[in-house]
Amino acid sequence: MPSHAELVGGSRQYDRESTNWTDSTLPSSDSFGLDSPEALLSSLGRSMDSLPPEMSYSLKQGIMSTELLQRWLHWEQRYLLRQLLRFPGMRERVLGDAAFLMKLGVEAGMGVITKLLAELHKRPVKFWGELDLVFANVVMSLLADVALIW
Repeated sequence: MPSHAELVGGSRQYDRESTNWTDSTLPSSDSFGLDSPEALLSSLGRSMDSLPPEMSYSLKQGIMSTELLQRWLHWEQRYLLRQLLRFPGMRERVLGDAAFLMKLGVEAGMGVITKLLAELHKRPVKFWGELDLVFANVVMSLLADVALIW
């Protein structure tokens, strides 16, 4: 077992000393002298024009770090995340808090389960007969949970 780092899932690595995650599928900014976002993008065969306009602007101004760009490129490889990150508000929220999607998923999952159990407790006999009301209440609860986490 390595003293400072652990391999997780084959490509992810966690460094316990610096408490950072790295992804071996993307070149790290210090591994090939990739100090600038342009160097990182060119090593992957991409340009600044392939990024969303606000990201390109932030990188050029030095507002966004190379580590955030690496996180973005890693997430862009996954289909569902790529679809979610097309929306600027979601993109900014996820880049600002790496655990946002996990928090959202846990809160939504717990909210739906507890609301369904409450509905089942409130109308034990008429649950299936009033499924439209149950569905409306669960959807409203889900929307409230998403708004709470957002």
